[in-house]
Amino acid sequence: MIDTHMHADSRSSEDFEKMFIGGIDTAITCSFYPYKIDNNPEILLNHLNRILNFEPKRAGEYGLDLRVALGIHPANALNNNEIIFEQLEKWIENKDIIAIGEIGLDENTDLEKEVFKKQLELADATESKVIIHTPRKNKLEVLKDIKEIVLENINPKLVVVDHIN
Repeated sequence: MIDTHMHADSRSSEDFEKMFIGGIDTAITCSFYPYKIDNNPEILLNHLNRILNFEPKRAGEYGLDLRVALGIHPANALNNNEIIFEQLEKWIENKDIIAIGEIGLDENTDLEKEVFKKQLELADATESKVIIHTPRKNKLEVLKDIKEIVLENINPKLVVVDHIN
């Protein structure tokens, strides 16, 4: 079985062990940085590197094949994001990540929309899959915007939408 959306960096080793014992042999971890980063892309880049380079090894110690999706979560939308996009392109080119994610809209700000579109354009150009976050608040309104942005910027066959409920 596959767990298609988790945040491995917030899971304990015991969680990995329980997943494997429960029949999960593969999981996809998505990026999300839970703290304010004050428009500092180096903080986010360090976090993304940690997920990619540390979490699959840690999960593997408990039998779990952990695949990695990385991107700029809407809660981490930055104006100054060039180094993140440069690194995303390298990870895609090297096949280090299986998708760009978790990306999307949360508060539905102009900055979130700009960063979301840019990631979708990168994914479309590289034929990479994306994992799209949906918000807890104002879900219907924001989902309409997500749908519109997706249809304008990427082949929908590359899109996985998570926690839609």
